[in-house]
Amino acid sequence: MSPTFPHHIREGSVAELTARIMEGIGGISASPVVFRWNKFAPTNPSIEVYRLNRYGAHCLMPKKVTPTPRKLHIGGQVRSDGWEVLDANPAPYVDHVGNANNLSRFADNTFAEIYASHVVEHFDYTGELGQALKEWNRVLVPGGRIYLSVPDLDILAGWLLAKDRMTANERFGVMRIIFGGHRDRYDYHLIGLNEEFLAEFLKHTGYVNARKVKEFGLFQDTSLQTYKGEPFSLNMIAEKPLSA
Repeated sequence: MSPTFPHHIREGSVAELTARIMEGIGGISASPVVFRWNKFAPTNPSIEVYRLNRYGAHCLMPKKVTPTPRKLHIGGQVRSDGWEVLDANPAPYVDHVGNANNLSRFADNTFAEIYASHVVEHFDYTGELGQALKEWNRVLVPGGRIYLSVPDLDILAGWLLAKDRMTANERFGVMRIIFGGHRDRYDYHLIGLNEEFLAEFLKHTGYVNARKVKEFGLFQDTSLQTYKGEPFSLNMIAEKPLSA
């Protein structure tokens, strides 16, 4: 037992006794040591068990849990572990129904990653596209990453002019890729993008380190789509600056 803690108390006054007791309590509180309670801790991963000192006093403390980074899949068509899906049309796999140009339901610095495949070409280039990219930047954490895939206008324009190797019907299919399938009111393309154009939009809406990649390795979706056996998507990654 600690020499500061009363064992056989022989004090001359109440004040001296109180001081001895408070000194002993202070000694207990000053040196916590993690104590492994084998029958309890393994079945309760959210609890740390502490033994304060050799007197055997114990207390249970909740562990500090690091929240799982949130990730947003805009326009996603399937549910995937760790990703929240936002889409304009409700579906069983959709977590948030709404237009991707307005993420006001989310606070600043909410998501570690945002993924959007064949989405941004649906925004008007006169203002809506820039506003949407700024809004996505707002909800990204500093250092957060954005993955964007769009139909590559350079590839498609080349195919549209390839009369020597594509039929009129095949080139009509290329035209539909450029302008959208028009299957619903959202399936219209309002801009054509190549690497140069998309990089400039990203730069002017607050992103850095924009670069082209062959594929993302995240989803089997339109970012890997082909036409007549040839891929036509432009896939780019960029980040929100750490200092944002």
